[in-house]
Amino acid sequence: MRVTIEHREEAAGVSGTKRNYVIDCRVEFSEEEKAIIQARDLRDHIVMDAHLRPPPLPVLETQAFSMGSAGGVLVLGAIVLVILAITSGVGASLIFPVLIVGVVFMLFGNAAVKKQQETPWEPEPIRVKKLMEPHSVLLYAIDPARAKAIDGEFREGLVSLKQLIAASAELRGKETFEL
Repeated sequence: MRVTIEHREEAAGVSGTKRNYVIDCRVEFSEEEKAIIQARDLRDHIVMDAHLRPPPLPVLETQAFSMGSAGGVLVLGAIVLVILAITSGVGASLIFPVLIVGVVFMLFGNAAVKKQQETPWEPEPIRVKKLMEPHSVLLYAIDPARAKAIDGEFREGLVSLKQLIAASAELRGKETFEL
């Protein structure tokens, strides 16, 4: 089993000032280990639980919030255009398109914010079959200290997995003994 672990920091949020801490994990199994995993049906064995997607951003930092806010501004712009159209006859042809775009932005932005608030950020099980996929597994942490702790948990889980694979390689033969 060959393991490559890389820690990195990624910009997050609309402004890019927030940070996501990512542990990029790649596990390459030997052909013998793959054969044992397949023969002993170890693909569903859970190595550990971890966050497989970035932590949610505060609502004010999301693109959904920005979209909803822009929609509100457009609706206000449509109201201003109505007033201009009534008082000076200017902008009447723009009222309907600006209003429609504003309402659509508000609806989609608010729906996305609501969905984000309702979606819990829960750890998910990391199974052997996920580690056998050809791409890396990305684990997310809220800060560098937690990233180091997750790294340690991942390494411990892999040591246990290696021991399980080794112990599963051969069945014990018949033994006779006296106590």
